[in-house]
Amino acid sequence: MPDKYPSMTALYADPSNTEGTTYGKRWRRHEWIGLTEAQATDNPRAQKIVLAIHGGGIEGGTSEVALAVAGYHPATFAQATDGLGVHDLWIFEGLLSRDNGDLHVTSTNYDDPIALELVRNSRRCISLHGVSDSGTNGKIQIGGCDTEQEYRARGVDGSRDIRSSCRRSKTKWK
Repeated sequence: MPDKYPSMTALYADPSNTEGTTYGKRWRRHEWIGLTEAQATDNPRAQKIVLAIHGGGIEGGTSEVALAVAGYHPATFAQATDGLGVHDLWIFEGLLSRDNGDLHVTSTNYDDPIALELVRNSRRCISLHGVSDSGTNGKIQIGGCDTEQEYRARGVDGSRDIRSSCRRSKTKWK
């Protein structure tokens, strides 16, 4: 089924959509500057962002996983104490009691200015999406080559009981 809105700009322009009622946006941006020999430098360990652009009722579970991967407790928003730090975060969530799929905007058309700026200022990005493929057997599908974030998402350290499997692309990205 095609998206109802061709972009986030169009979704926000529709007067029937109200932030806080129809949809919600949550984000965190952290200080990225560290001091090395009294000079400000970028801190590459902190320059990561986790996105759930189809959170809430749009693609169930992606908001909670994004919070956990970014280093926050999904229920309390408290910072994790797993030693992996916290990362920048963007979540767009459908808040309707039904028909949240109407708020889905294909990722290639996703033009929210805050989300784009967060991604533009990051060195590493992970975007989480829901899967309705019957072949997944109820497991979250994790792709890409960022094994640190994969371990965090999968709860490999035993802190979370997340049923998942990892898909590796045969494409080598440059």
